[in-house]
Amino acid sequence: TGVQTCALPILWAALSAYVRRINADMNLSQAFIAEAAAASPQIRGIYEQAIERFESGLLQWLKSLPTQRQDLNVSPVRIALVMNALKGYIVSTVRAGQVIDESQVQEIYNFILASFDLEMMATR
Repeated sequence: TGVQTCALPILWAALSAYVRRINADMNLSQAFIAEAAAASPQIRGIYEQAIERFESGLLQWLKSLPTQRQDLNVSPVRIALVMNALKGYIVSTVRAGQVIDESQVQEIYNFILASFDLEMMATR
């Protein structure tokens, strides 16, 4: 369907680009992502803006899905749960100094799809 040829590659590309940026400079990632909570108010603000952009992109992607998905649960609670799970995983991985590989990107991708009951769209 059009969803499988349009919407899913956008999500995959966004996740892949985000992870490539994290992996490109682990020192910067550790300072900016893993230690943002303990940083200055200015750094915390920049970090929160980045998270808000990530969340906004996720919401835009979800809204781009076909209208037949009227059963899609995009409640504020579900969005908050997904975002906090993603932040927690990324922060703990970066804090441990681990590179996020493609299999982990696939797990993140699958998690997002499952969180919104979109697993049937998972063929990419």
